[in-house]
Amino acid sequence: FVCSLTINAQNLSDKNGALIGNIDNQGTFRDQNGTKQIVFEGNNVYDKSGARIMKIESNGDIRDRNSIKLGSVSEDGIVRDENGSKLGFINDDGIVKNNNGMKIGIAKGVEKQKAAIIFFFY
Repeated sequence: FVCSLTINAQNLSDKNGALIGNIDNQGTFRDQNGTKQIVFEGNNVYDKSGARIMKIESNGDIRDRNSIKLGSVSEDGIVRDENGSKLGFINDDGIVKNNNGMKIGIAKGVEKQKAAIIFFFY
């Protein structure tokens, strides 16, 4: 009897397509070496020791552990800092661009808020 387990990980890559990490079915983001970095659980983000470090609010705001606004992600993928200045953009195909329109990464199939946290706020 052979048992196999398939984990459908969501890969995140740099602008050249090199793997920087992935998010597994349980919401754990591991870097390219497989080291646990952060965990997405519901609207909360935890560091590798289990301490809550961020929260994603229903309006797209991203707040730190002290409820201080770090920035936001709109439904159409615009990423802004705490003052509303545009940091970048995540399109529907998962292409992540900085404020100058230059591609900085790929997060195909990854929720925009999660991709924004990894590429802009973590």
